[in-house]
Amino acid sequence: MRKYYNTIYVLFICISLAACKKDNYDAPNSSISGAIIDATTGQKVPQQVVAGAKIRLFEVSYSNNPGQVTSSMHADGTYNNNFIFKGRYKVVAEGAFFYLDTAYVDVNGTTRQDLKVRPYLTVTAEVVSKTSTSVTVKVKVALGAGNTQKIARVAAVLSTTPGVDINNYISTRGLTNTEPVANATVEANSYTYTMAGLTPNTKYYWRGGARTINTGNFYNYTPIMDITTDP
Repeated sequence: MRKYYNTIYVLFICISLAACKKDNYDAPNSSISGAIIDATTGQKVPQQVVAGAKIRLFEVSYSNNPGQVTSSMHADGTYNNNFIFKGRYKVVAEGAFFYLDTAYVDVNGTTRQDLKVRPYLTVTAEVVSKTSTSVTVKVKVALGAGNTQKIARVAAVLSTTPGVDINNYISTRGLTNTEPVANATVEANSYTYTMAGLTPNTKYYWRGGARTINTGNFYNYTPIMDITTDP
């Protein structure tokens, strides 16, 4: 009987080791990073981090029906995914821009791939004035090259943290519905917003933004800027 149990035990160990060996795949050890680049200006295109633009990776090395790995972008228009398997990937960008060409990238180790786009809008902004408790800014918007979408919103947002966007701001923001206004009029005007109720001698982060009527309601933005209220 003891011999019988010893035999069963040995068989159990062998099966367990075989199973472990079968499932002992190498962990993902490659990465891909890059930036969303305006094809006209060559500059990075600022993005919204939460509920904003996405990078979708489809591994095409081994399957005709690959799964996808989705990554958010950083506010400055860069992206990175540091935990993927090496292989060939189709890279798709989704956001407030026209994606010019689908990129196919061979990822092995550390790989960089910039992606050229045509932004829906170009947004610029500047500080008009500030006090100890308020900041006044001016925002201007222009349609991107070849874009005929309707300009729907113009905004200015301000926060105590760098990740400021249309959904992440402190108690005040400026927002204008421009859907009833002709695009040419929106482009010709500037939009001034005063964000009040601030704390004296405090550093804030702010940016201008605007969106067209587009699938996903994606916003285009200026880079994030900082300003300190007066004492």
